[in-house]
Amino acid sequence: DPLACQSNFVAVDIGPLGLTTDEALARLREAGVLLSRLRPGVLRAATYLGVDDDMIAAAIELVPRALEARVGA
Repeated sequence: DPLACQSNFVAVDIGPLGLTTDEALARLREAGVLLSRLRPGVLRAATYLGVDDDMIAAAIELVPRALEARVGA
């Protein structure tokens, strides 16, 4: 039940983007966003107490930009 469950992470499937996990992580790191590997083709975006709403809003803008260059390639 999603309403009863609270989590601090989101899985990001990069398979459709044509990027390897390492390529995606490098692009994100260059953009200033640190994600980790959940499993091949899937990244993990996690928060902790030091991450505020402004940081999350910035990541929401930066992640698509960092990964979009390969969309449709």
